[in-house]
Parts: sequence; structure tokens; C-alpha cells
Amino acid sequence: MDKIKKILDKYKNHEIDYDQVLEQLNLPVFDDLGFAKVDHDRRTRTGFSEVIFGLGKTPSQICKIAQSILQKSDKLLITRVDRDVFKKVQLVSKDATFHAEAAPSPCSTVSGAAALWSVLSCYYYDSIMISLL
Repeated sequence: MDKIKKILDKYKNHEIDYDQVLEQLNLPVFDDLGFAKVDHDRRTRTGFSEVIFGLGKTPSQICKIAQSILQKSDKLLITRVDRDVFKKVQLVSKDATFHAEAAPSPCSTVSGAAALWSVLSCYYYDSIMISLL
């Protein structure tokens, strides 16, 4: 608690600015985009950087999240997207790589209720990955 008081006293006496207070307090850094909170400090806490789970997000949202991540890191991983999203991500990062092999093998042909489950499962699990690793 003494450390926090010293930092706040420095701020109060105009010895350091707001950004320096945050830096010295060593608080997690988040970027609130309204539709997503980008955790820029995740790697420090967990050992692995933020990953974009693309399913359910618009290409625009994915690109905005990617831009936010790339402002603080040179690593980017996006999952559950298709080639159309990849083309838009390339506008944000020309070094992005599309990994088509990340998708599982196609579903087998079945009939009846199992066919519906198979189609839904294939749609959900059709994961393509974009990386900048």
C-alpha cells in the first residue's frame, strides 16, 4: 500500500503524469472497443497473447480488434474465420498468413437427424486460422 501512496503523491505533486501512474502501478492494460475488450497484458499474466475468436464477429470487428492488438504486439492469432475475413485482415496486416490446413477434414455424408447434427457441427467446427507469429 505504501508503494501506491508514493505513486499517487508523485501524481498529486505533478512529478509524474497519468500514463506514468498506470505504468508504475503495473495494472493490466485493456482496450475497450465497445464490442470487445482487448487484453494487452494477457501475455504477461498467462504466457500467451490475446487471440481473436472470429466466430460470431463481423469482419470489421475482427479487423478493429486486430489493429488494437498490433498496436502493442507483433503477434496476432485469429481463429474461426474464412478467406473473406482473411482478405480484410490483410488490409490491417500484410504479413498475415492464412492457414487452410487448420480446418478439420470434411464431415462424412449421413442422413436424417444425424445429417442435421453433422451439418451444424461442420459449420461450427470449420476453423481456419490467420496468424502473424
